[in-house]
Amino acid sequence: MKLRLGAAVILAAALTPLSVVTTTSAAAGAGVDTSPPAIGSCFNLTYDEIRGVSSDKPPVDCSTRHTTLTFDVVEFDVAPDWNDEDSYLGEVYGQCNPSWIKVLGGDPRKIARSAYTYHWLLPTPVQREAGASWVRCELTIAGGSRTVPLPESVRLRRLPLPASIARCSEGARGDFRATACSRPHQWRATHSPAVRSKRWRGADKIQQLALDACRREIPRGSFRYSWPSSQYWWRLGFRYAVCYKRDADRKAARAEEQVARPTPRNSVTWDTLAGHQRRR
Repeated sequence: MKLRLGAAVILAAALTPLSVVTTTSAAAGAGVDTSPPAIGSCFNLTYDEIRGVSSDKPPVDCSTRHTTLTFDVVEFDVAPDWNDEDSYLGEVYGQCNPSWIKVLGGDPRKIARSAYTYHWLLPTPVQREAGASWVRCELTIAGGSRTVPLPESVRLRRLPLPASIARCSEGARGDFRATACSRPHQWRATHSPAVRSKRWRGADKIQQLALDACRREIPRGSFRYSWPSSQYWWRLGFRYAVCYKRDADRKAARAEEQVARPTPRNSVTWDTLAGHQRRR
């Protein structure tokens, strides 16, 4: 069973010229299936598999435990140079970023308060050798060094979000990463005020405006904050700061920090998540 994404999302996928989900490449050799997963397919990938270049795991029933959802597939007329990410990532982000927003319900403020992200995966080496020319985009939930299962419905409803999909963060110093609040963490996203600007005014100015917004929301005590990372995300509607208060799960978070892992190169985030204001 595939996950029901809703009529609007399915229609959007159908109208996207590069989203082809059922065609098998004529260049397939030796019986290799070079077709991408169907949009709406679910997979139960491990932490390392999500961070990998590709996966050959078969889909699972979306009513059972799964950690990723194929929400879009980018197909190329000519296979790019797979050794050069610059030859295909512009097209991947240009198609999958807006699709990511749509599949979550289209509200950047709610998305900003969630732990949802996505990873892109290439065809397997065998598929690439046989002529596959697509990149799949997989919805995931940030969970530190472990996977977090997706709910059967991924459309965001109302704030505050359930802990299983709400945004918290781990990391005490410069290593500050988003994670679901159901996982070990030190900080919880509690506010998402609008940045008081009608236009993009540069990263430094937007950071200062985000800091001002969080100071108004959290007038006492230490807090962290994040802000839109670029004019690109600003134009997509991410015009919010996210403010984080200290949470009670600090002891568990320290144990999690002992296994420090870098942010995977094939994941996507809309914000710069580093600010820390310490108060007495």
